[in-house]
Amino acid sequence: MNYDRVLIKRNVKKMLKENWQAVLFVVLLVSAVQIAIEIVMTQNQMGGEFLGFIVKMPIDVAVCSFLMWMTKNREARTSDFFEPFSRFFKYVLAGVWYCLWIFLWSLLLIIPGIVKAYAYMMYPYILADDPDADIVDALRTSKKMTNGYKVDLFALSLTFFGWYLLLFLMIMGVTMLVVGQSPLELMNEGVLDLLLDRASVIADIVTIPFSVLLSCYITGVYSQVFELLKTKALADGVCVPEEFGMTGEEAEVFTDEKQLGDMGILYQNNIEDDSDIYYESVDGEILPEVDEKSEDKETGQGEDD
Repeated sequence: MNYDRVLIKRNVKKMLKENWQAVLFVVLLVSAVQIAIEIVMTQNQMGGEFLGFIVKMPIDVAVCSFLMWMTKNREARTSDFFEPFSRFFKYVLAGVWYCLWIFLWSLLLIIPGIVKAYAYMMYPYILADDPDADIVDALRTSKKMTNGYKVDLFALSLTFFGWYLLLFLMIMGVTMLVVGQSPLELMNEGVLDLLLDRASVIADIVTIPFSVLLSCYITGVYSQVFELLKTKALADGVCVPEEFGMTGEEAEVFTDEKQLGDMGILYQNNIEDDSDIYYESVDGEILPEVDEKSEDKETGQGEDD
């Protein structure tokens, strides 16, 4: 795909920083839900896992909705986070439908399951973009959008490895602080497994806010990639506007590549003309360079004027 990963990440970090109050509110709210699930799991493992499964997709769609509005409008609205919960049970069913297909493909070995996970990666973004989208059709749309781009999505996911490693080290560090002894000493005492289980729960709770913030950052990045894939799918005829809830005039004028450039997604159009190269201006806006010669041709003015 023709996009600049570094520019997208810089753009998302800037938006999160500019809207830090709304972002902090969402992070704390989601963290509270996840901490509650962790506490339930300490009392009832199956009950906690079931609760986590039920709320996962609704929360994912809510976070996608929140960050997609921020991506398009450069400002945050907490109402975009709460609005998807009015269709809570629809998104619970969507989560069941998604997990069912991932499970079925995983039965064919791990690799097919991973491939399909990337094929269905845009699923929550489609549901967030079009609240009226059918949960069955949305999964098909995600599959069509990502066809030919799964390797690119995989490569993008690898760029977050450092953040996941940092999160893992934080969890391990907190776990060791809680345990307070070396693993070898605990193994000799025969209490290693018990203490590590308890310590890991505490470590998870302590690091959940950082984990949620990281999730918001990654979701923000993929929300911009979603806009790129959506535009390409519509331009290439892979998808039709109705699949994204677009009708009438809206279906005729969808996001073009220059708008994507303004959002910090593209760095160069798929056009032979070198004039459509995007750069970052002093104030951080993404603007297209203008070829003065081509502009003169369009206006009918030359150097003699």
